[in-house]
Amino acid sequence: MNALALAAWLACQSFDATTTTVALRRGYAEGNVIMSKGHIPIRISINIGMLLAYRKTKAKVIPITLAASGCAAGTWNTYQMRKDK
Repeated sequence: MNALALAAWLACQSFDATTTTVALRRGYAEGNVIMSKGHIPIRISINIGMLLAYRKTKAKVIPITLAASGCAAGTWNTYQMRKDK
């Protein structure tokens, strides 16, 4: 895997996890019902599963998709918290 793709994947997923945790602690509701209970273990499971899928298929779309989804969700979380400030 390209080092940049891996770094983006990890950074963006961490960004989403962090902003979600902060938002939940501040009283915001989780927008994704699947993640509403114990979002961190679910997120870790999804990322491990996708890493295993990548290792098997070498599909370049996997790290790009996980990076994009993490950054988009983290940005949305940040926007929601900033607009209510």
